[in-house]
Amino acid sequence: MDLNGQAASGLYCEGASVVGAGTSSADEMHFTRCDFGAASVQRGHFDKCGFAGTLTMTLAADYDFHDCYSKGDTAPIFTKTGGQVIVVEFQNYAGDITISGLEASDTIELGGFFRTITLSGSGGTVHVHGHYETISSGGFSGTLTITGAIQTQDVADILEDTSTTIPASLPAALTKSTADSGSATTVVDALRTEGDTDYWKYSWIRFTSGTISGQTRLITGFTPASDTITFAPATTQNVGTNTYEILPAGSVDIQTWIGTLQTLSATTNKPEVDVLSIDDNSVGATRLAITASRMVPGVVDDTVSPTTTVFESDITQATADHFNGRIIIWTSGQLEFQATDITDYELNGGRGKFTVTAMTEAPVNNDTFIIV
Repeated sequence: MDLNGQAASGLYCEGASVVGAGTSSADEMHFTRCDFGAASVQRGHFDKCGFAGTLTMTLAADYDFHDCYSKGDTAPIFTKTGGQVIVVEFQNYAGDITISGLEASDTIELGGFFRTITLSGSGGTVHVHGHYETISSGGFSGTLTITGAIQTQDVADILEDTSTTIPASLPAALTKSTADSGSATTVVDALRTEGDTDYWKYSWIRFTSGTISGQTRLITGFTPASDTITFAPATTQNVGTNTYEILPAGSVDIQTWIGTLQTLSATTNKPEVDVLSIDDNSVGATRLAITASRMVPGVVDDTVSPTTTVFESDITQATADHFNGRIIIWTSGQLEFQATDITDYELNGGRGKFTVTAMTEAPVNNDTFIIV
């Protein structure tokens, strides 16, 4: 079917092969189970459609793509007419996708299972919520967020590290419902009439509508008195009246496996862990912990100019000669990896002053070191 420049406000089309340009100044165009080549649309809603060419969105409007997919080996291109602000949502998309021509104030929500996501444009915001293999955004100058998204390689690495295989089929949802309200870490639902505290703890909650559709979180608690589910980590936006489903704990659920919700590092956002054994030997781990805890980190202070044998630091140990005989190893700067022994120590003006065997260069301000 060739749109052929026709006015198509309120059009409902099912099962067609669509090309050409259509206009819709009032009502959305609706397409279901259609195959798209090169086409231009305005105010479009697409369900279960396949894309193989370039689709141009020519009017400032909302565009919704539900259960759509790429056809063939070449990623379809979704682009826009310059100067038109668009809001685009992809739910349960599958395959490759290229989004180009993005500008400031454009918003793109990407949920689904993606192979390669390619982005380009001078501005705008793109949120990726689903699974993806690679994201190419070198030509994109806007804001890209992948909070809640899962990279395929990350899953593969977890399975390899834990010697785990994926079950033949994923478990069915234990229950489905609609939230009455919530926050970025809670869902309140009056239909949650389960009587036991923490009834849903360590199951998974997956949101299936709205801007957080596809985000899945670990349930960390349930309070029957207030019908409140608590989960972590936080979703990218607050829960409102989103639909959701609760899934049983997965087979690769490290937090449930360990038995506690792991604290995330403030610097890496990865789980903090305690090494209890090295080479299956707990004594080695204990000795390593003792050794590491006795290391003293320091930073050079150049209030008094450092030399190759004398420098001051942020260490404030008050006892003279306290560190004599210990070794300094440099961890940054030109002296990095170099080691020297401490021959004298004193506190000078609130700064730890070290005298050491001559080094190849003098340290500079903010060079770092450890004392072992």
